[in-house]
Amino acid sequence: MLFTEKSRFFHGWVDKKASIIRLFIVLFFIFSTISIAAGAEEKSTILTAERISEPLTIDGYSNESAWENAKVLHVPVFDGKVGNVDVLIKALYDDEDIYLYINWPDKSQSDKLLWSYNGTSWIPPKSSAQDIFTLFFNIADSVKGFDIAGCAITCHADRMHTNGPNESVDMWKWHAAYDNAAGYMSDKYLDDTLIIGEKIKPGYSKFEINKTWQSSKLDAAAPGYVPERKNTKTDKEGNYIGPLYYEPDAVGDDTQYLTAGEIEEGEAVELSTLDQLNDGSEIPVNYTVPGYIQQKPFGSAGDIDAKGVYIDGEWHLEIRRKLVTENPDDIQFDTAKTYRFSIAVNDDSRGSANTGIGHGHSISLIAKTLEFGGKGSAEIVQLALVRDYVVSAKAYVNQGQSGLALSTISDALVVFNQIRDTVADADPELFIIIRNSFVDSRRNPTLENLDSLIENVDLAVLTLQGKREPAEATLWLKILVIWGKFGIYAFVALSLLALYPIYRMLKIIAKPQFRNLGLFMLIIISPILLEGVGRLSALLKIPFLQNFSFTTSESVTIFWVAGMSIALFLGRIGFNEIDQLLKSLEHSKEELEIRVDERTSDLKQKVNELERWQKRTVGRELRMVELKEEINELKEKLSKYEGT
Repeated sequence: MLFTEKSRFFHGWVDKKASIIRLFIVLFFIFSTISIAAGAEEKSTILTAERISEPLTIDGYSNESAWENAKVLHVPVFDGKVGNVDVLIKALYDDEDIYLYINWPDKSQSDKLLWSYNGTSWIPPKSSAQDIFTLFFNIADSVKGFDIAGCAITCHADRMHTNGPNESVDMWKWHAAYDNAAGYMSDKYLDDTLIIGEKIKPGYSKFEINKTWQSSKLDAAAPGYVPERKNTKTDKEGNYIGPLYYEPDAVGDDTQYLTAGEIEEGEAVELSTLDQLNDGSEIPVNYTVPGYIQQKPFGSAGDIDAKGVYIDGEWHLEIRRKLVTENPDDIQFDTAKTYRFSIAVNDDSRGSANTGIGHGHSISLIAKTLEFGGKGSAEIVQLALVRDYVVSAKAYVNQGQSGLALSTISDALVVFNQIRDTVADADPELFIIIRNSFVDSRRNPTLENLDSLIENVDLAVLTLQGKREPAEATLWLKILVIWGKFGIYAFVALSLLALYPIYRMLKIIAKPQFRNLGLFMLIIISPILLEGVGRLSALLKIPFLQNFSFTTSESVTIFWVAGMSIALFLGRIGFNEIDQLLKSLEHSKEELEIRVDERTSDLKQKVNELERWQKRTVGRELRMVELKEEINELKEKLSKYEGT
């Protein structure tokens, strides 16, 4: 009964074959349109550093022609006091240095931390009242998850840190009030430890932190350097009571900033008393003195030159650093590679309107990619994402989590499918190698296979950047590349062709005598349809449905499609043979029914005749009985007469 009901259902369903095919075509165009529209809305996430021949002046003004010709990356940042804004970034490089230009809106210029005299005493500055811009780089790809999530992977409820003892982030932090006047950017780093007082503690918790905590660490600096050096005079108990140095002849903006160089050159001198200037005059009410002494450190801590200017509600920041510093706490730039980075912006260093965590900074979601002198194509950032996923898969393999590793490799393949044609055009041989590397990695996710995949992806980046010359492709490779581009349509066509035998098998299932055979053939042929769906999903960029497609080498797929095409052709012949057999059986059934009808008619006639003879015979027997009775009566009468 159950199979009968299902058969009726399937039978009713397959009667709508034409409608289903039309719906399939409509969905194809709908998804194609959506995919094209979505692609049009995508914004670049790659920062291309163009090569220049002359060094630039770091003054905060991007008035050199090189900046005008540089490519622009817009990075949206969210949350924090600055709100949701777009940060504009440009990059240049020469033989020695990398240059960055950063521009972002800020309603208030917070770059002056000042002592203020109220007529009787000095009011200390608020250290939180300064604007900050931060760049984060993943040192040697050590921080798991950074290459995808950016600096957000280091943000925790207990403070900012990485997640393992071998992870480190290069942190370039520009403080408008600590660093800008001295012309540099604080070079720091993050790891999984915290400085509390004079001690460095690993695996720290927010419950152990007091007011003296420090999460980021300054890079190595020359002896005697004091970071965030306060311009402070203290009493015997160590309390801050006023400024230590002031600049008697300062005018204009010079009154707002104090540098160590000005002290060394005698421009700034110690304030003799807290209620008079050194010339004996009274200190005016609201007289201000810088609260910090800005000094560029020597060593790794001071190897980033930077200068910011505030113009019409916007910060303009120029940065310069050596491509290679040889310092272990720095990111080392190889112009043949790509680098993932993230940014954060502070409008004042504290005061988040939401949580208060993270000093009120606005961050960019998802890491961005820096590449040097390449074509700046969106495909490079896609390859960077592929690499990130494979690196994450390696981490899962190291942890023995093969299931998560396979899932992450599948995610990488989904991203690669979006740019496969571009890679194939650039280097056919490398394209085939990467495809085969995916096959090997999914079948056997070992570190060796994943390292090979990463190496090949890196070669693809160099190829797209024009920094690697691919070998001449053989005829067979060219055929495979053509197949790689158009094979997807063959799979889709094959899946459409599979609809006919599936339809026929659903009809066969309705016949009890062929039900098991029909179910068997339906199960066997369904993967052809699923493969077509998976391949079409790769074209339409639908990640989930791509899992219906198996992964194998391009050469194998050619033979697979050929074999399945032959199988479908033979299947069609087989269905024709079944039709002929069913028709023959139907014809034989009709002839048998005719013969049975004829034989039945003859038998009926004979039965009728027998019945008639039977009736006649019965009548005669009755007459004989009657005659016997009459004879017996006559005999009785005759005997009576003879007796008389």
